Amino acid sequence: MHLRGRPLLRPAGIAGLLIATGLAWRAWLTALVVPRTNSDEALIGLMATDIARGDAAPVFLYGQHYMGALEAWFAAVAVWLAGPSVPALRLSTTVAFAVFAVLLYRLTARLYTPWFAVCVTAALVLGSDRVLKDQLIANGFAWIVPGCAALFWGALRLGGPSSRDKSRPGGPSRQDQPPSGGQAGTDELRPPGPRGSRLVGFAGWGLVAGLVAWTDWLAAPYLLGAVAVLLAGCRRELLGRAGLLAGAGFLVGVAPQLLHDLTSPLADNSTLAYLRMVFGQDAPGQPPNTLARLHGGLMVGVPMRMGLCGPGSCTPLAQLCGPVVVGSLIGVVLLAGRRLRQDLRDGAVHAAGRLGLAVPGLLTIGLYTASSPAGTTPTESVRYLCCLVISLPVVLWPIWSTARRTGRAWSAWPARAAIAVLVATAGTASLAVLSTVDGHRRAAADERELIAELDRRGIDRLYTDYWTCQRLMFATERRIGCASVTAELRRGTDKDPGARRRIEAAARPAYVFPAGKPEATAFVGYLRGLPDGPAVLAGAVQVAGYRLYVPTGRLAVPVDRADNSAR
Repeated sequence: MHLRGRPLLRPAGIAGLLIATGLAWRAWLTALVVPRTNSDEALIGLMATDIARGDAAPVFLYGQHYMGALEAWFAAVAVWLAGPSVPALRLSTTVAFAVFAVLLYRLTARLYTPWFAVCVTAALVLGSDRVLKDQLIANGFAWIVPGCAALFWGALRLGGPSSRDKSRPGGPSRQDQPPSGGQAGTDELRPPGPRGSRLVGFAGWGLVAGLVAWTDWLAAPYLLGAVAVLLAGCRRELLGRAGLLAGAGFLVGVAPQLLHDLTSPLADNSTLAYLRMVFGQDAPGQPPNTLARLHGGLMVGVPMRMGLCGPGSCTPLAQLCGPVVVGSLIGVVLLAGRRLRQDLRDGAVHAAGRLGLAVPGLLTIGLYTASSPAGTTPTESVRYLCCLVISLPVVLWPIWSTARRTGRAWSAWPARAAIAVLVATAGTASLAVLSTVDGHRRAAADERELIAELDRRGIDRLYTDYWTCQRLMFATERRIGCASVTAELRRGTDKDPGARRRIEAAARPAYVFPAGKPEATAFVGYLRGLPDGPAVLAGAVQVAGYRLYVPTGRLAVPVDRADNSAR
């Protein structure tokens, strides 16, 4: 269909419709509070509430000194306008998804073709249970994914051949520009703007890079990859004013972290805190062996983060896709590296862009697979692979380009079969999200019932497990205060400032644990050893999947020793 010589169905228009569909799907889930909230999101909510009310101006997430508070500041705007609630928190993360989807479309169209960019966008529309959890739940790093995508798109935009030539006096006109091998999108031919706007672009690029670096070091492989792409296209310019402006922008973006480190004790240094977190992540006991880490990282983590797994598990077919993803990335590295070494002028920047997306993907997978969480809790720690989706275009392109071969049709059939398997697997995983809606809503209803029971009994000071504590505080705007207890009945990790002090000052704190959890089992065993323990056990109340205990006085639980294993 055409209108005055112009096609009605353009790639950008179809991509826009797909993104709008994805936004509508996520808005519906957000209205239902699906997925259910968790303690990490509650922490962001507590911070956003404090920021909106002017009670705090945090640089890092409460209770740690290595993860920037950018997402809490964004969420504070919605909290200030609509009040504290889970949907208000997820307005920021939904916007982050939209920004990322637009940027990934533009990035893919520039590196490859607009119609292939539409296919990549289509892969983002629905999302599996794990993907939606990472995208919707305010966990502190939702904005580093669109931030990294913006850095790659900006590096290609600034380093593209037409952009560089247009910025020089007397540079070639648009008609004189050589083609880029027929693989770059039409976005390559757009005028880059005047020299002043180009310098602003370098400053803005540096600012985004600084904000990403401050927010979370999970983005480090992609941040370094984007820097490499920018150097490949603009290395001469970066020796002058452009480099100074990019550096100044970076310092502005990372300024909160720098100021914190310069004015805080060495024990609170963000770099040292991050290194302690990384190298101190092994849980007590025997660490997972290499086989467990490889299985959790490659066979579970990669396909789950790519949206190929159902809620909480991966089918054998989905697990096989993990090595395929890694193999595709390795192939891109070899081909793009060879082309980059040949320095094909127009194609060199695009080869650098593809290499810049593939190498960080491999590095991210390798670092995750080498970590203990990959072997112990792969279905939960897969959130550490959040940036891997940025490499989706270079993962799919080899399969896509092979499937479209027409010269030797037989050689295209394996790739076409692979695409069919990927579509069926991803579609099944996305549809499985509908089966989780009732469970998430029931869990939210149980929490509301628990809060109502606590209010009815006048209980506003209690001990509970880490994953329940912050949820209760955010849901009640700190009307109910709590401190956490681990499965060893020791002090847990309480991230809200002053929360534990308020509980320790209470005369008769109550105890609430999810029924059947290790904390509940350990607490029952402890009560059985006390003289008045049977009376406390007899008076326990079962409410909405929780066990509520109300002792007549203070108990020696938790033990006065910190235990960070709750995270």
